Amino acid sequence: MKNKKAWIITVDMGYGHQRPAHALRHLAFNRAIITANNYRGIPKKDKRFWKKSNSFYNFISRFKKVPLIGPVIFNVFDKFQEIEDFYPKRDLSAPSFILKQIYRLLRKGWGKHLIEKISKNPRP
Repeated sequence: MKNKKAWIITVDMGYGHQRPAHALRHLAFNRAIITANNYRGIPKKDKRFWKKSNSFYNFISRFKKVPLIGPVIFNVFDKFQEIEDFYPKRDLSAPSFILKQIYRLLRKGWGKHLIEKISKNPRP
């Protein structure tokens, strides 16, 4: 595995995504980390989608500061993103609401360009 390199792909949506990707840089092909929402040649349609989703997230995050309803709205939004605990053990194989939405976007072509780009040089 010493000479094998992988595609390390992150999203520019905060340090929670960037730090782990940076820690894996030694595994990256050409030591390059691909930023899925801001790479060379990204189609305008994909860039727009990323920008809108980031703007929405930032809006909800700031809205959290609005007295009374802000925290409620944020908690509802956060519940949709929740990753369930592994314990107690149970069947977690069913796709979540968010995963179903991602599948829908992929069927519509979101991210296709990046997938095609990295598929030309298959790597883990």
